Amino acid sequence: MSQLRAVKRLTLNYTFIQSLYYMGFAAIFAFSAVYLRSKGFTSQQVGLTLALGNLANLLAQPLVANWVSSSKRFTLNQIALLFATLVLASELFLTIVPSVFLVVLLNFLITQMLMMILQTLLVSLSLSQTNQGIPINFGLARGIGSGAFAVISFSLGGVIENVGTFVLPLVASVAATLLIVFIQLFKKSASLAQIAYAQDPKDQANSTAGKPAMQAAQVSRAIVAAKSTPFPQFLKRYPRFFWVLAGIVLILSNHSIYWSYQINIAEHVGGNSSTLGLAAALAAGIEIPVMVYFAKLAKRTPTRSLLLISTLFFVLKATATLLSTNVGQFLGSQIFQIGAYALYLPAVIFYVNEIMDFEDSIKGQAYLAMASTLGGIIGNLVGGFLMDFYTVTIALSVALGLSIIGAGLVYFGIRPKRL
Repeated sequence: MSQLRAVKRLTLNYTFIQSLYYMGFAAIFAFSAVYLRSKGFTSQQVGLTLALGNLANLLAQPLVANWVSSSKRFTLNQIALLFATLVLASELFLTIVPSVFLVVLLNFLITQMLMMILQTLLVSLSLSQTNQGIPINFGLARGIGSGAFAVISFSLGGVIENVGTFVLPLVASVAATLLIVFIQLFKKSASLAQIAYAQDPKDQANSTAGKPAMQAAQVSRAIVAAKSTPFPQFLKRYPRFFWVLAGIVLILSNHSIYWSYQINIAEHVGGNSSTLGLAAALAAGIEIPVMVYFAKLAKRTPTRSLLLISTLFFVLKATATLLSTNVGQFLGSQIFQIGAYALYLPAVIFYVNEIMDFEDSIKGQAYLAMASTLGGIIGNLVGGFLMDFYTVTIALSVALGLSIIGAGLVYFGIRPKRL
């Protein structure tokens, strides 16, 4: 009974951690284009800023991952607290930063990078407890985090219209402050170097309760491991995995165009920041059932099928968005989120874990993380260029084309029973 109480208590604490993180995430990322445009940025400059943030994260994650996985002096809690504090400092500066292009760009870029690193560290907190025999319900906590994202997105959309964009980093700062409190309250863990392989790797791979959190956390640490095996050598063992990665890059480039320039799309159909907030809230709310019940869904349906279904939903959402001519149709297109990114994220993690040996799956997850980041960079740069020099319709048409080609490549890559 005491073990059950410990699991419930830590899951509740961790749910607050996830919820507060995604409240801040919504304020910074869901409205990034709105905030940057209020500072005088063009769509192309918005794309450049977001692309550089993805690139900075790609370069910084291996360094942080190596430090986290090898440090015996600092615990995960201490490292997470450090980055949460740095996030708070950068967000506070965003509330007062002058509208000078380079100053805003650098500070927003740093904020993006710190928040993405913190995201991985917070998932690792769940992993640390799972490896010590306390299987936190990660799916439940993450699902409620999406709910918090939905609530704050919906609320901020209207507030921005009435008050202004300065409220965005202010809300994020409040969330970061409370996040720091709940990280401090979270059960202290040993250093990751001491606990990462406390279990036999096969036991870790077969742990149903800990699998979602474990695999998500390993993505960051595995980037370091992946560098030890040259990519061409890795592909010799899994020759069609290249096509899966190429397809994911294109699909997530499409997703990035949609996500980063949602305010442009909302205005294109006659909406405003309130429309953006409602759209983000609907998409996040629709994600919750998939994230909470994915493990049960995966027991009934092959993960390769779930991954294929998710690519088709990306195409459907891109098509519905392109064809939207008014706010109602644009908001209605959010329904496709249930089978798009919400299904893709757990499906691709489970799929790679299933088709590869344990050590190879760690590297596979790392390559997926790199492909995702590359897709974000391409989508932000291409989307910004098309929004500035052409039209929203052309940008969405290109995004649809990317999703179609990407879905075809993923299908080609996973057709065989084994890559």
